[in-house]
Amino acid sequence: MVFFVTELRTFLDWLQTELGSLAGYNGEHHVSHTQLQEPGNYAGIESGLTFLGLAGLMDPPRPEASFVLHDCCQLPAMPRG
Repeated sequence: MVFFVTELRTFLDWLQTELGSLAGYNGEHHVSHTQLQEPGNYAGIESGLTFLGLAGLMDPPRPEASFVLHDCCQLPAMPRG
């Protein structure tokens, strides 16, 4: 786990330097928020990036999920208008 923490810290340090004005993005109050609202800017924002990897987590269903699914299957089909 120590290896992962060190690598993550290194990645975050790199991310802050490479993202420029988007590095500290915190939502609609950030100065670059208007830049992200315009789809025409996406190509410029996303260009020159390097894919570093992919991680996934599996969240097992809760025990009560089977009961909810069963209840949903018992409902009559609703017509769509």
